[in-house]
Amino acid sequence: ASGGGMAERYQRIARAWFGGADDREQDAIATGIPVPAKPVGAAPAAWSAAEQFYREHGLRADFDTRAIADAASRGDLLARLVFDQATRTLGWAIAQVATITAAERFVIGGGVAKQSDELFWEPVRAAFREYAFGPLRETTELVPSALGDDVVLVGAAAVAEREAASTTIDATGPRQVT
Repeated sequence: ASGGGMAERYQRIARAWFGGADDREQDAIATGIPVPAKPVGAAPAAWSAAEQFYREHGLRADFDTRAIADAASRGDLLARLVFDQATRTLGWAIAQVATITAAERFVIGGGVAKQSDELFWEPVRAAFREYAFGPLRETTELVPSALGDDVVLVGAAAVAEREAASTTIDATGPRQVT
């Protein structure tokens, strides 16, 4: 599923809410996301509570970015917090790369790029403008991929084409062309 990082973060936060979070997960939520003072209990109770949470919020246990986005669009606070943190982090990361490379455009593909302007694009662009080096704030574009979900297939085809162009097969087997 696309957006594994966001889904993983959502799962970490849910585990912290329902108990059983390890130190790394506690650190991951120490950035302002409210967590109850006392977890719901030991592992069996935590899983039961998490399953109830998923059902109440229309999520599956194997939820992905689309499910988190749908929940956030419906006003789910936890899903919204996850999206807010993820978009802010993405905007920050793109700003760092832009500062180093002075790239004029960043193309974002996959399922996350299909999210609404309000949920995804506006927060990513706002974080980018906050963290980017002065002149780059207004001259660098962040745009959705025109290829949509096919971006992965096109990328794989390009790699295969490059490998095929640099490899020859003869009676002795495949070898690199120099």
